[in-house]
Amino acid sequence: MGLPVFAAVGQPASDKGRLCVGDACVPGAYGHFALEVSETERPFVWASEDNLRVIAGTIPPGANVASLDSDRTVRKITIVTSDGRRPPPAAQFEVIVGKSSWRWPVPEVPSKPIALDLPRGDATLKVRSDGYRLLQARLSGDERLFLRRLPVLSGMVVDGSTRLAIVGADIQLPSGELLVRTTADGRFRAAVEPAWPAAVRILAPGYAARLVAVPKAVADTDIPIISMSRGGSVEIQIDPPLSSSEQLTWEVRKLEGRDEQLVREGAMERGQSRAMISGIEPGRYQLVMRGEEPLQRYGTVLLVKDGDIATAKIQIRPLVVEFKTLFGDAVLPDANVELHSDGGGWKASVRTDENGKAAGELWQQGMFTVAVRALPMKIWATSKELAGDTRVKC
Repeated sequence: MGLPVFAAVGQPASDKGRLCVGDACVPGAYGHFALEVSETERPFVWASEDNLRVIAGTIPPGANVASLDSDRTVRKITIVTSDGRRPPPAAQFEVIVGKSSWRWPVPEVPSKPIALDLPRGDATLKVRSDGYRLLQARLSGDERLFLRRLPVLSGMVVDGSTRLAIVGADIQLPSGELLVRTTADGRFRAAVEPAWPAAVRILAPGYAARLVAVPKAVADTDIPIISMSRGGSVEIQIDPPLSSSEQLTWEVRKLEGRDEQLVREGAMERGQSRAMISGIEPGRYQLVMRGEEPLQRYGTVLLVKDGDIATAKIQIRPLVVEFKTLFGDAVLPDANVELHSDGGGWKASVRTDENGKAAGELWQQGMFTVAVRALPMKIWATSKELAGDTRVKC
């Protein structure tokens, strides 16, 4: 049989509240809880029925009676929600003092001051609530703290042909993290934390993935209806084929105005000269092929249409490019030479040696912007055509 947990505290038994031991909470009057004996020390929290008084302590090993150290302090906190929501949101409270921590839930965040009776020491408060940013603060005395509401992103995903709602579509952040899935009516709604995305990716079985731009203003945003299509495909043809020892990777970036967004990337098997990339949303794209060396790059722009195949014929004509960096007439060693292909939409860099020299195999010829970064210069740039037997002095 358990003994009254708060028999030693001396609080009126008529004061109703909740006792939380670990993550389990039970209702009852102060001083009228019974617990089984445990061989481990257990943190407990008692919260009054209105959640305006909270007492935290420990139950020693082998006991079921709470003990409160005399070296304690009462801190008063007031929590204000940034949106003034009524009724206030539910929340999970956590207080950390030294190596000890106490957790308890509240059905509504109190609008009045909360008295926290805690062991003396540096205390940190954490408040978690769905739809709000994590509140974390050091408690030094009476505190007025703000629980800030997170911006909400919402919208609807439909089939572009039938206009029927798509159930279970994934809404992903740029990192690939799942934000939310659409419900039975095709709608989604989610608070966004930590960073407001520039775009979200929409994935649904049988449809081409879509990259949808998000307005820059960090505020509740309802995205216009998102129509999904079966998409088109991109066929890569390498002509002439590379040797079986060379490894090729590729990336596909969607072009929207001046912005580019990576939508797909992958690798071709060694010696493979053809590849098919399916499920691409209609639109303009930059395809960039990469070899194993820095300047082994080739880029082209493609227009992908729904249900069609856009073919990219990659004609690689290897060219050895030699660089020499000078500062006036003096050799400029250890310089970073960056090339930006005007037609291919890619950039790469090489570094010169102690003699100011560097060389590399270039896959795509044409006009380039060449930039050099090295001390004592900050940056120097020029436009050059790289074709044929090329030696570049910078």
